[in-house]
Amino acid sequence: ENPGRILVGAHYGIPFGFGGHSMYAWASGDGGRTWTGQRIPAPRFDGELAADVVVSFARAGALYTFLFADSTKVKGGGIAVARSTDGGQSFPPAIQVVPGDSAHGASDKEWIAVDRSPASPFQHSVYLTWSYKDFAHRVNGLIPSDVSLAVSRDGGATFSPSRRIADDGSFAQIG
Repeated sequence: ENPGRILVGAHYGIPFGFGGHSMYAWASGDGGRTWTGQRIPAPRFDGELAADVVVSFARAGALYTFLFADSTKVKGGGIAVARSTDGGQSFPPAIQVVPGDSAHGASDKEWIAVDRSPASPFQHSVYLTWSYKDFAHRVNGLIPSDVSLAVSRDGGATFSPSRRIADDGSFAQIG
């Protein structure tokens, strides 16, 4: 591991008072003396809305960013991942992990953790949690929200199908 590695992610261009039009990532391998940055295209509806950028490190210099990528400006948000395998010098276009659902609600408030423990049988696994807000089925005026999890055992190339882990929750974090 390089203790001088830093990864920063942000959304840019606020279209509706929240989120941004695009996601950017900047990486430094020398403790912040120099930086490389780039825009990361969303897999669908690029340039419409990107928000809630979350970053993490994994093995062999891989860097991850997750974003909420919206399809209908308010509802329909899915979650995508971009993975750099060269220490952040480049990020290929993001891939869809959780598809959007414009008919009912949106996946939102994603969080990431990477198992870096050498003693763990799941070392290098990537864990993604998020809230799903069901706008179409309000209860007493409240928007139901559950918490789901997807896991990658191949360094973020693919993820398991999502699994609901809580029926009521929001702003899930994992560590």
